[in-house]
Amino acid sequence: FPQRINDIFYLPHGVPVVEKFRTHASGNETVIRLLFLGRMTSGKGIYDLPVISKLLAERAVKFEWLCIGNGPELEALKNAWGEQPNVKYVSPATNSEVMDLCAVQDVFVLPTKFEGSPVSLLETMSAGLVPVITKLPGGITDIVTSDIGFTPLKDDNVAFADAIEKLSKDR
Repeated sequence: FPQRINDIFYLPHGVPVVEKFRTHASGNETVIRLLFLGRMTSGKGIYDLPVISKLLAERAVKFEWLCIGNGPELEALKNAWGEQPNVKYVSPATNSEVMDLCAVQDVFVLPTKFEGSPVSLLETMSAGLVPVITKLPGGITDIVTSDIGFTPLKDDNVAFADAIEKLSKDR
């Protein structure tokens, strides 16, 4: 594909090797830091995020969200979620900036409706985050085993909240 020469990249490890790695919790933390990283579209499960938040709040789980990404439904997500002091949206310009932000989070949450092997899963795991991602056929079930993270079924927001609550209680 000579016409696409500028679109082809070689990444020797699948994802860039991170310079910053998440520090493990000391056990004294009261707030669990949740990360969504992806394109802001309904297919990525963005409208499940406010539902998961509501379930966590009902269980008195203290949490903060960092939503990294952009897309056609970002404003609709903000409207659906409403003003929340514990939800922040960012759209960094470089992968290095994204990875620096990942390194200060605890859990990668992706309630996606379709995926194969998401690059965001590999990136966040490379920074030390625990994945809570929809169980879908393909790479996800090969990558995320029960000793690494959680794979709730599609559209099972209660199971997403259960996994996050478990991680919050057992750092």
